[in-house]
Amino acid sequence: MNIPAPRLLLPCAALSAIILAAPALSAPSAAGEKNGGDGENPWSIALRLDYATADARFAQMHAAAPDDARATIGYACTLLVRQPRTEGNIGKARALLMHTAEAASTETEERILCRYLAARIDQDHRSPARPDDAVTAYENLVRDYPGHELADQAAVQLALIFAFGPPQPDKPSGAAAASPDDVVARIEELLAGARHAEARRELHIVLARFHWQARQAVAPAIAHLLAARRIPCEKPFRDAELDLMIGSLAQREGDAELAVAHYEAFAEANRRDPRTGTVRRLVAGLKAASAQAASGHKTPARP
Repeated sequence: MNIPAPRLLLPCAALSAIILAAPALSAPSAAGEKNGGDGENPWSIALRLDYATADARFAQMHAAAPDDARATIGYACTLLVRQPRTEGNIGKARALLMHTAEAASTETEERILCRYLAARIDQDHRSPARPDDAVTAYENLVRDYPGHELADQAAVQLALIFAFGPPQPDKPSGAAAASPDDVVARIEELLAGARHAEARRELHIVLARFHWQARQAVAPAIAHLLAARRIPCEKPFRDAELDLMIGSLAQREGDAELAVAHYEAFAEANRRDPRTGTVRRLVAGLKAASAQAASGHKTPARP
């Protein structure tokens, strides 16, 4: 019987710029007040995926107050999702973010956000991608703002590039330039410095996937998955996928007790998932095998 494949292919890192920026910048800005302060907050408009309306609102706000950092960040974020997608809009968004990050009047929190978003543009939006530039930017954030939430998110992005990113033969920090042991050491260093639970959880997941995919090392993969599973997550489906992955690897290792515990947790939380039937049959088979093994090792009673 085939073990169902978990859908937890990579950490939950592919968040859009709008989703990343909205919580920090949803309060009305000076530009919004100058435009009358009426109507729905453009961040709320963007979060419900009405990008065209949000784009128009942010463009108006930025034109009215080009030095307003929050309006500029909003405008840059909507440029990234403006259709049709063009390298010109992507380059303009990055330039706006870097200009705002370097402006003396920009608050520290907004400066950090601008630098992080610019790095994400280098990693995810430019064509071709520029992972070397992104790595440098992320490393600077981790160094300059230790303990900041976005510095921890930068650490997650670094880990992804180190473990799974495109080759960077001319960059010592690139995955292609490092041995598997070096990659693990670098990510473990990032994990040691991360202070936010969500980032620590994602770093454990990166390490687990790397141990399993690159090294075929099941025991450390399970250890990191268990560590990730112990960290609370606001997305229950990710806990369920961790349970399925732990169960799968534990079964491969012959740890029936651990496999059953996490398979059952997955099945209980995902009763309508098409994989649940297979998981329940696996649990029944593992329990039957364990019972048979236990009965086979009993000392026969003396007559």
